[in-house]
Amino acid sequence: MVAKKKSRIFFITPIEDYLGKNQPVLFLNKFNKEPSLKLLQKLDYQFIPHFKIDKNQQQKNFNFVLDLSNTLIIELTDALNGIHGTSYSNRYWKILIGPWVYWFISILLNRWITIQEIVKKNNINKAIILNVPRENLVPTDFLDFAFINRSTDEWDHAIYGIILKDWTNIVCEIKNYDKEKFNQKLNIFSVTKSYKKNIKHFLVKAASIYSLFSRKTDGVLFESSLGFKELVKLQFSLGQFPILRITPPTPKTPANFNYRKNLLSSNKAKSPFENFVRILVSEQIPTCYLEGYKELRHYAKKLNWPTNPKFIFTSNAFDGDEIFKIWTAEKTEKNSCYIIGQHGGYYGTGKFSFSENHEVSTCDRFLTWGWTDQNSKHFPSFMFKEVKKVKHNPKGNLLLTDRQLISNILPWNEQKSYETSYNNQLKFMSMLPLNIQRKIVIRCPSYHLMQSETEKIKMYKKFPSLNIDKGTISMENQINRSRLVVHNYNGTPILETLFYNIPTLIYFNSDNSIYHSLRSSAKPYFDKLESVGIFHTSLVSLSNKVTEVWDDVNKWWHHPVTQKERYAFCYRYANNVKDRTKMLKKALTYPL
Repeated sequence: MVAKKKSRIFFITPIEDYLGKNQPVLFLNKFNKEPSLKLLQKLDYQFIPHFKIDKNQQQKNFNFVLDLSNTLIIELTDALNGIHGTSYSNRYWKILIGPWVYWFISILLNRWITIQEIVKKNNINKAIILNVPRENLVPTDFLDFAFINRSTDEWDHAIYGIILKDWTNIVCEIKNYDKEKFNQKLNIFSVTKSYKKNIKHFLVKAASIYSLFSRKTDGVLFESSLGFKELVKLQFSLGQFPILRITPPTPKTPANFNYRKNLLSSNKAKSPFENFVRILVSEQIPTCYLEGYKELRHYAKKLNWPTNPKFIFTSNAFDGDEIFKIWTAEKTEKNSCYIIGQHGGYYGTGKFSFSENHEVSTCDRFLTWGWTDQNSKHFPSFMFKEVKKVKHNPKGNLLLTDRQLISNILPWNEQKSYETSYNNQLKFMSMLPLNIQRKIVIRCPSYHLMQSETEKIKMYKKFPSLNIDKGTISMENQINRSRLVVHNYNGTPILETLFYNIPTLIYFNSDNSIYHSLRSSAKPYFDKLESVGIFHTSLVSLSNKVTEVWDDVNKWWHHPVTQKERYAFCYRYANNVKDRTKMLKKALTYPL
């Protein structure tokens, strides 16, 4: 007979003022705001265990979010055209609101699944919820949404609270909200915010002067990811005066909740989750698409950019620059050619990319870093990165690039997978000889700081000489100090080190979601890397390879067979060409 689980009070966010010492409690997870170790010693507590990802469900959830997003974008097209007195196409609105819709619905599904699983698998007698003001949850634009979602527990707490209160049978006790009690996870977005804003205002004014040299039909290159010299050279080759283009910040407008009522009809909902999404989209759609839309259009019209550009090219502004997006959407209505360049390393190799799906569906041509999946919009080109002088140090460190947990933005819970990756990292380091352990540097992104303090303490106790780089040193400088780089997730760093011909090892656990999210078209290329010892699916194989090549990395790395497979992989996923300007000119001007 299975023992009944103890009844517990559920805390989404462990605000210490509301924690009773004599009550059994349940915390959401140990990667959110964590109670002090001193307090935990006095409590009868449990953390909710991380749920294992159902690999078959991943594809279903991804497709579900895509389908629902596209359905709602069509409905929002009609609704927003009606509100604003416009008659723009679905493509216009998809360019503008698409990135937010995809990520918003994906995150909502993640939170919905999490709460449903928690309620199903635990004995909860009540939940403690704080009454977060709804105006705190409405972003100005896409980047503001990303900041609100990633920077504090506030947004998450509110969403989890809404699901618990309105969509489960759990008794909810509402407590007064005090913003000071929420832990600020990130400061990296806000520390330099006002400084950057002032610089941007200055550059906008300067750029408007240079725009006087621009012709009405000149192509527009914006946030291209190319180096400055390369960008100037390209514009001269196109017969254009080199222009630095920049946009002002998104205008801020307060939310008007009366204005937002019934933006999307709940009557069309096919499930409780879809009903929940429709309500939340209406309440939390960024103000720049609704209350601030007219001002956004006004800012775009003041840009003094070409009125009839022969093409528009970006590889970085398709989601977060609202003024660029609305300007571009207007021009596509007049048949300007919209070209997007690949932005990151997951494209082409991973199955689950809302960004890639959005970009390919809204542009006229998509410039990849070399690959194609037989899509007529794909145009294989090269890796849009400024070519820098990067060279490894044959006597340097062992650099480990750590996997990022970005606030659970995919439509399934990634924390179990993240926890597995983290534990595998510890096991891997333990398997190395002491002389190599002393040379380990782990590179962690700034928002990796959301990892719990107890996990950090555990890591330092086991490896006291460990050097953690929190992103304060550039990747290039860190590589220059390293003899070997090990990657444990599928992202841009893999392609960067292979592109620069830096001794590289890649590890995806064969049971991990990262390995199973590889596209079938990419697996043969990873298999080839595995044949020469670059790619690994077991910790034993990985640690053995590090130990084997440590004293003479170059002998293995520069062997013709190793270099042949590295080159073949880069040719498809991180290509380089001798004349990048000529290649890009062709990609931008070749007839559709």
